[in-house]
Amino acid sequence: MRLKQDVLRDKHRTRMLRVEVLEAYRSDRLNGEPRNRLVFYAGSIPENGLNLPDYQYRFWRDVDYRLARLNLSPDVEQRVRETLLSRIPRPVSLEAVIASVIKRSRRVVNSN
Repeated sequence: MRLKQDVLRDKHRTRMLRVEVLEAYRSDRLNGEPRNRLVFYAGSIPENGLNLPDYQYRFWRDVDYRLARLNLSPDVEQRVRETLLSRIPRPVSLEAVIASVIKRSRRVVNSN
């Protein structure tokens, strides 16, 4: 699995953490050189949203959906989830997600 930082080309130059699950293999065309093959794109989350429950919720909703569609073995799926959880926690509760959205929306309204 690879966690890759990308800088989006928007006006804010947002730094995103992009999660891709890769499979290692040796290429016959390149004299046995090790290569990586993309298995699936798990999702992305803004770096400044790693500790915000609403961003965590959206990230994990997308990851759960994509993992369900892949039909991976339970062992592989569990390893993927554990690796992701070590870096991106699941939100504690739905109330925390809602509170995070409300807090940020109040900041936006008050700044205008």
